[in-house]
Amino acid sequence: MRKKLVSIGLWAATFALILTGCSKEKPAPIDPHSPAGINMAIQVLHQPLSEALKTNDLQFIHKQMYYIETVANNLGLEVQADQKLAPEQKQRIADLLIKLKNVVQDTDNSSGRNHQEATATNLESLFGVFKELDAELAPKTKKK
Repeated sequence: MRKKLVSIGLWAATFALILTGCSKEKPAPIDPHSPAGINMAIQVLHQPLSEALKTNDLQFIHKQMYYIETVANNLGLEVQADQKLAPEQKQRIADLLIKLKNVVQDTDNSSGRNHQEATATNLESLFGVFKELDAELAPKTKKK
């Protein structure tokens, strides 16, 4: 009986050590008004826009372009005010935002006119700009 208790105790201690060793440090929450937080809001749009294109819901895409343009304008303001970003990075992001606004305008026009092929091409370009923005603004994870 004593061996059984010692064995159970060893298993419990081992399990506790494994759990403490495997616990990961939680990253700090991202401020939704920071450039990284606004970028996350933009990145979330990829999935619904893709689904709308698949279902030929061009009016949904058309309506979302106003939202994306507004978010891009807010992102531009936050990037310029952010003291943590280097001037070169701010300029790269400003250039990407100009590119984003142009693609948004093209997508808005093609989806508003129910032109599916042009909308698909424009969305592909839009997603490319999303990816470039994400590369600039996604929070960097620290490696151990």
